[in-house]
Amino acid sequence: MGNLDRNKNLDQDNCNCDGQCNCGCHEISFDESFYEDPVVKRLCFMYRELVLHDGFGDLQVLVKILKRGQKEVIIKSGKEYRYVVDVPGELNKWR
Repeated sequence: MGNLDRNKNLDQDNCNCDGQCNCGCHEISFDESFYEDPVVKRLCFMYRELVLHDGFGDLQVLVKILKRGQKEVIIKSGKEYRYVVDVPGELNKWR
């Protein structure tokens, strides 16, 4: 997946903590390569299809831990799309 920049925030607009808490909303944002990832592209595509659909729909994202620093990401919305992704080294050492 894309490179993480831990100095920028991802969801500061929805946080009321003024950066003084441990909620994590000020820790992670993504560089442009994040959006080139096949999992992110599929998820964005499925979201857009559901929003533009003339009716209702369901979107699920499941993440399962695998061995050797990998995770399985399953995106469900009518069909299932399965991906095995490597956990970035920076996140792997938190275990």
